[in-house]
Amino acid sequence: MNFTDSPYEPFMKQPTYHRPPEPAQAPRGSECEGCPYWRGLRCVTCFRAYLRSRAGPGGGGDGMEQRELTREERAAIRALVVKWCANYDRAVGCLPLDCECYMLGKTWTGPLCRYFRAAVLPLDPLLEAALTAPGPVETRACPLCGRPALLDGRRRYCSPACAQAAHRKQQRDHMRKKRG
Repeated sequence: MNFTDSPYEPFMKQPTYHRPPEPAQAPRGSECEGCPYWRGLRCVTCFRAYLRSRAGPGGGGDGMEQRELTREERAAIRALVVKWCANYDRAVGCLPLDCECYMLGKTWTGPLCRYFRAAVLPLDPLLEAALTAPGPVETRACPLCGRPALLDGRRRYCSPACAQAAHRKQQRDHMRKKRG
């Protein structure tokens, strides 16, 4: 039974002889051999080894010393990714890469996910300064909540919300004093 008058319809009904391409395999003898995440690129383990070899004994190849992340920094990265990253899904991981999110397993400073660096990391200025600054980051306690705040010009508070709350408190005290 033909659905159209096209002379190509019988040809289109024939079974295909094309097979899907074989999945790419990691080179034999490499650390990635048998890695389920192999996509023609290095896996995280091989990439870390590559970065260490490129950096040499002095640390980072980009002029910035690489160091191990602290427990608090890893927890902050995990919280930011899980809550704010648009590319992250709990069931899949990283949606564009279709594998586990690279940032969740990060233990050293160095290369960051481009989307994380551009869209998610600015939400936590203290973590951003700690990950991108070449040296130690100077902080002081926020006068309102006690959390660490960056020493950045005239900035006194850790967040705009704390700054606004302090401003309201200052205005309230001023009005109380003015009323007598």
